Amino acid sequence: MRIRIEWDFDLDHDHPDYGELHNKFAAENGVPLEVDLNEYFEDPSKVSNYHVTDALSDEHGWLVYDWYVITEKSSNLNKSVMTVKDLIEALSKYHPTNKVVIEVNHDELLTIDPSRIELAMITPDYRLAYDEDTDAESVTIIRL
Repeated sequence: MRIRIEWDFDLDHDHPDYGELHNKFAAENGVPLEVDLNEYFEDPSKVSNYHVTDALSDEHGWLVYDWYVITEKSSNLNKSVMTVKDLIEALSKYHPTNKVVIEVNHDELLTIDPSRIELAMITPDYRLAYDEDTDAESVTIIRL
């Protein structure tokens, strides 16, 4: 079971470039952003959230702010990512005044702030791109 980790690096979570700052800090300090829990536990699906965060903190020296299970993704963005047109078509079958929320983790629902929808550059493995990433592609991001 692969997970994505957000570490508690004592960075300003409200900073507009928080994700980029977080990932850069992790890279500079050799702290992984993704791990395979099978390397820590015999059966990760039977381990409590507390034990996961405790094991990760012990192993890597930082507190865990949040983590979530990730699925394997294709390295080809065009095959596995919905386009803006696809999203509009998918939503068009619902009443236009229905509210839209996103479930992000274990029944946690968040609203979408239209001012947080923007263009960004990402790499084929779905990370925010840096200037040196030559294989980056422009995408529309909904920041929660």
